[in-house]
Amino acid sequence: MPDDRITGRTSASARATPGSDSPGALVSNLVGDFTDLMQKEIALAKGEIQHNISEKILGSVWMVLAGVVFFVAFLTFVAAVVFFIATFGIAMHWSALIVTVALAIIGAIVMMVGKNKMAGDTLPTRSMENVRQDIRVVKEQVQ
Repeated sequence: MPDDRITGRTSASARATPGSDSPGALVSNLVGDFTDLMQKEIALAKGEIQHNISEKILGSVWMVLAGVVFFVAFLTFVAAVVFFIATFGIAMHWSALIVTVALAIIGAIVMMVGKNKMAGDTLPTRSMENVRQDIRVVKEQVQ
């Protein structure tokens, strides 16, 4: 933000009492304050968007991890089928199926965590609502 001594602008607390300013000065101060407020709202929106995008990236990482776990579960299931056909009996295929089910449950849990991380809006909803309120207040001040 530029130095107030350079721009000639003063903060609201450093200005004279409200009754001593001319209408032109009041409008000028209002426009200046509104500009400052909009710059701050834009900075807030940028921060909110960056936060939301980082949450989406983290959710994507969880989804990739879920895909890897499901792939391992599929390979284990294939091994179970092979053992089942080869042995036509008892032990090996049942243990392979137990591992497959366990990996599928882990994959489902990881998938739900990733899906929850991906939920929500990326748009800066709080900042947009603040801008709407700011515009409403400025309109009221101008009238």
